[in-house]
Amino acid sequence: MSISRRIRRTAAALTVAAAAAAGLAAGPANAAIGSPSGELTVGPFSPGYHNVAVFGTAPMTRAEAQRLVNTGHRIQLRLWGDDAFSDDLLIGPYNATLVPTDKGLEFHKVLLEIDDDRLDEDWGTDELYVGMRLVKPNGSTLRSGTTNIVRGNF
Repeated sequence: MSISRRIRRTAAALTVAAAAAAGLAAGPANAAIGSPSGELTVGPFSPGYHNVAVFGTAPMTRAEAQRLVNTGHRIQLRLWGDDAFSDDLLIGPYNATLVPTDKGLEFHKVLLEIDDDRLDEDWGTDELYVGMRLVKPNGSTLRSGTTNIVRGNF
């Protein structure tokens, strides 16, 4: 192997090592981050009002979850009304509380005493779900998912 070829290989290896040390090689780590999944519950509060709660997890290692919390990532939630033609945004966006665990990045959000008029998304039976986005500090979406659909007359 020629000296110039060895120099080019060494320079390329040093460039990759420097990028990894600077945190620029985050692609493989991002691949280990799963999409958020969660459970939506809607329960009565008092006549004309309901509580809305979302509990979920974005699968990853505890270390990765802690890194995301430390660097300002967040789980952003929106409550939607499920419709045949286009879904209606009912509430949100709002940020969930984040907890790094052995299961990954666990999150929850509870909204208390929501007026039924806000949950009444169409004629007849209402269908509600939450869209969940794991959001980078710059606002771009890293992963997304949706909860189960809750049906009721609100």
